[in-house]
Amino acid sequence: MPEYKSQIWRVNVHEQTLKQEPVPDSWNRLGGCGLLARILLDEVDAQGDPLGPGNKLIFVPGLLVGHMLSSTDRISVGGKSPLTGSIKESNAGDELVCT
Repeated sequence: MPEYKSQIWRVNVHEQTLKQEPVPDSWNRLGGCGLLARILLDEVDAQGDPLGPGNKLIFVPGLLVGHMLSSTDRISVGGKSPLTGSIKESNAGDELVCT
C-alpha cells in the first residue's frame, strides 16, 4: 500500500495554476467541517465580500478518509456564504451530519 501524504492543493482558476503545499501542523488533526472552518478562519477575511476574490471554495476530506473502515469516506465542500455571510458547507458520504 502506498504511503499517504497529506497535501494542500491550491488551484487558481483565473491563472490556471496549481500549487501543492504541506499541511500546517495546526490543521493535521482536523477533517471535514472542522478543517473547512479552520481554513476559512485562517485565510478568509470575515468582513470580506462572499462573492469577491477573497473568498475560497474549499474541498476537504473527512477525518477518517483513507482508513480501512466501512462508511468513513466523506467530503465537505464550502466557503463563506453570500446568503448568510457565515460559513456554509455541504458534505457527502455516510449518515454523519455536521451542525
